[in-house]
Amino acid sequence: MIVEKKISELRSSANQNADNTYFSTDRLQEGMWRIDPADTTSADNTGTVLVNTSGQRFKRIVDSVVNVQWFGANGLGTQDDYTALQNAINAASAVYIPAGNYIISKPLRIQSGKTIIGENNQKSMITKTTNNTLGGSVPDLDVDAIMVIDPAGTGYAVGVKIQDLKLLTTAALPCEYGIYFPRTQFTHLENVEVWKCKYGIFTQNTFQSRFIAILCTHVDYGFTWQPVSETSISGTSCTFERCWALEVKRRGYNLTGLQYSNLLNCAADHLGEDESDTGESSSYYFERCIGIALSACGTEDLKGRVLAIINSRRITCESMNAGMSTHGKTFADTDMAMLTIKNSRSVTIIASEFYATDPTGTLKDYYIDNSSVQLHTTTYTSYASRGGNYINNSIVTDYGFNTEGQLQSFANKVYRMDKTVVTRRVELNETNFWLPEKFIHLPDNAVLKEIRVYIKQSLNKTGHFDIKYYGSSQGDYYFRTADKVWIADDFVKVNPVLSRSVKPAGLTGDWAIHAEPQPGYTFYGGLVLIVEADYFLNSY
Repeated sequence: MIVEKKISELRSSANQNADNTYFSTDRLQEGMWRIDPADTTSADNTGTVLVNTSGQRFKRIVDSVVNVQWFGANGLGTQDDYTALQNAINAASAVYIPAGNYIISKPLRIQSGKTIIGENNQKSMITKTTNNTLGGSVPDLDVDAIMVIDPAGTGYAVGVKIQDLKLLTTAALPCEYGIYFPRTQFTHLENVEVWKCKYGIFTQNTFQSRFIAILCTHVDYGFTWQPVSETSISGTSCTFERCWALEVKRRGYNLTGLQYSNLLNCAADHLGEDESDTGESSSYYFERCIGIALSACGTEDLKGRVLAIINSRRITCESMNAGMSTHGKTFADTDMAMLTIKNSRSVTIIASEFYATDPTGTLKDYYIDNSSVQLHTTTYTSYASRGGNYINNSIVTDYGFNTEGQLQSFANKVYRMDKTVVTRRVELNETNFWLPEKFIHLPDNAVLKEIRVYIKQSLNKTGHFDIKYYGSSQGDYYFRTADKVWIADDFVKVNPVLSRSVKPAGLTGDWAIHAEPQPGYTFYGGLVLIVEADYFLNSY
């Protein structure tokens, strides 16, 4: 038998027949209910559990997804829907938020395994109207946020999915965070907009997670990965796809301590609008990052850095388009440049374009310090007179810059590669090593990339030899053996240091690489060495 009643009537009833099915007739809360005789403890949450005056529990018949409106949320922007939304999240693993504007007065707390889905990110809105924090006894969750993903103590929140929502605040002060997720794994955010917070999305440690079509707008920082200490990481294996940082005051992608992750088709537009900021504005900021790849990303109307790469390794940027206008802005930091790279290794920029529309202000084109950088068919519009440019203690290799945007040469530390790498090879033994043709003679504009030594034949004896550079006036060694027992097929690879990768200052006459016995030693009979040197030609 099906009995129709309002929810208020079910609550006020007593001793109902457990064999009946009950249908709630309230608008937006319609549904089928059954009494669970075995349950004497579940709390009334309006949406999936009702308790009547005799203590009977009515349980809503649910397939899989619960609707926040079942729990009393009206989505009209006229009441505080916090309790209804939080009860829905607590009640089920999958929650649907229909079109509407849902007012909340506290952060929503989301646990592992929860899926929160709206109709789309233009129709399903959650608006926080206060700066209230979550409260409670867990300090790292007691924050002013719209949503908090709960890692359950010191662990990680696993498998949270948030999709098709707009999150914003109308509080007197912007919320500190849009989505705050200190420690998570397998997080999936998709088609979510975050408005008017200090930090759009923020984590301390997230790995194996995916962020698709996320918009952070009217924020100070768009996407922030900030580890808990200067020695810890903030995550690994994260993918940002079609994300957008728009109307950002400071940094679009503010990533510190992130490892082996990628950004694909992402954008950062209209950045650096905070005129009080004289040194932080950056579209893409990487610090202490390892193994990051950017592909087909871009930025427009930027007042600050396009790329900032600090204390990082193996950063690759491919097919970036960066258009900017500084509007005469003056920066206090001397390292403010379209491209700022400091204390970093293996930075590669491929098929990218950097251009500025305003030649005024103090922003440099590039600031490269103590770093190794490769530029492949990358161009930019240069305004070197605007803020000056700076390269120091760095190897910057230019593989085919457009002539309209060449880097300037500073003390032979910037190289342009016009030809492929040249490899020269000689084979030495105890009778021929001193012959002139057994020296690897180098052009004056050669830049050494690598030296290799192979042991072709050996009697497993101890060997002592040097790999040296020679001219008519001086010599010094790149590599020296010391009481090493050489066996057949042994191998040594040498990457010359900066000061010896080009013809040494003061070296007159010929420049050559040679392998020879150390003083007091000789090549013993039967030893055969193959020496190879890779170099390219610097055309600057």
